[in-house]
Amino acid sequence: MELHVVSTGNQTAENILLISRQIYTQVTAIHIREKQWSDDQVYELVQAMRKEGIPAAAIRLNSRIELATQLQLGGAHLPEQQSLSQFRFQPEKQSSKTALGSYEVDIHADRQSPKYAEVAEEPDFATDYWRVNSFLLGRSVHSIAQAIQAEQEGMDYLFYGHIYETASKPGVAARGLEQLKQICAVVDIPVIAIGGIQPHHAEELIGAGAAGIAVMSGIFAAEHPAEQVAAYKAALSAASSRTSKNGSGRQETL
Repeated sequence: MELHVVSTGNQTAENILLISRQIYTQVTAIHIREKQWSDDQVYELVQAMRKEGIPAAAIRLNSRIELATQLQLGGAHLPEQQSLSQFRFQPEKQSSKTALGSYEVDIHADRQSPKYAEVAEEPDFATDYWRVNSFLLGRSVHSIAQAIQAEQEGMDYLFYGHIYETASKPGVAARGLEQLKQICAVVDIPVIAIGGIQPHHAEELIGAGAAGIAVMSGIFAAEHPAEQVAAYKAALSAASSRTSKNGSGRQETL
């Protein structure tokens, strides 16, 4: 089962790097979700992560598709309100573009900074990158209609939540398990549950059809992040095993 870890927006680059270094071998992906940062700040963090041995495939950027492709990362994640058209995605066109689902992304970015140029020695590096690598594109959704639309857009996976009450969404009612079950039932792509999730929630989430979970402060704000990751992993493994034996749940173990 998948375990995604998402930065909280309240951390320093040094803290994100320190924790990522401890956990990257045990998680599906580390999402850099720093809305207030500039592209340069995100770039510098990713470069530091790569120097520490964290694989590019394990890093995903929230919202910044162009930067994620330039850095040859594992993917990008979009919030519900962000349109693909903002990222040079255009249907039914060829030339210097490469396909992503039913869309195409311009592989020639507008970034002229020398430090961006050093990411790729060849001008059209992204062509080869996209041919031989899997770049995953996800979206956060909060309704059945949004989930269906996201799948039709060509998303590879969805985040759905928040499932439980969480301090990051004060005053906003949790959406709960029943709605998660409904989302999982209407799409064929993996649905990742997010929001207020603790290890003991794993069994009911997997039983509802989720392909995994995404955690923010539960790991990035934990006193011992590596131990928390181990606890989430163990809970997911146990939940997956029980779900498989019972023949329930929609998603297959990954």
